Amino acid sequence: MDESSGQQNQLFDAVDILRRIRNGDTAAEGALVRHFSRGLLLMLVNRSGDTELAADLHQETFIVVLNRLRSDGIENPAQIKPFIWATANNLFINEYRKQKRRNTWTDSDRFNFMEDSGADILSQMESEQSADVVREALQSLPVERDREVLYRYFISGEEKTRICSDLALDPHHFDRVVYRAKQRLKQILMVRLQ
Repeated sequence: MDESSGQQNQLFDAVDILRRIRNGDTAAEGALVRHFSRGLLLMLVNRSGDTELAADLHQETFIVVLNRLRSDGIENPAQIKPFIWATANNLFINEYRKQKRRNTWTDSDRFNFMEDSGADILSQMESEQSADVVREALQSLPVERDREVLYRYFISGEEKTRICSDLALDPHHFDRVVYRAKQRLKQILMVRLQ
């Protein structure tokens, strides 16, 4: 961490920033955006794999968050980061669902598309085989909670808050559980792919 970002973190007072935003201070809104912007954008790029979509979701997240903070605020200033991340995650999930609904290809459209690109058939088969390997590795995780958390969060796209509630986890503990479960899954996959 460079000196300027260290100073920025020291200067960020969530209680003061949230109070000022509620009172209409646009400079406080800018300070909030600057403080959380980089990490949020990195998370969205990582999650979506699409920098343009991530940039759109990033902007939309701050629009939603700032509108909420201007009107209702939040009760616990320590929850501002989880609130921003949950908002971004919900927007990402909604965008993913919209894109799935927009996919109106008929079976013949898919067949015609695949005919035009023979190399894509091989790629699709490899992708399906890779998905099967990941599913099998996921099922072989020895800890049931690891399987459930990874499946619900990454495959089903459930909200973190709902999973935390169902499994009696706080958000920070959830992050640790997900990290460890992903590491265990990665080890299994590395062994299987050797």
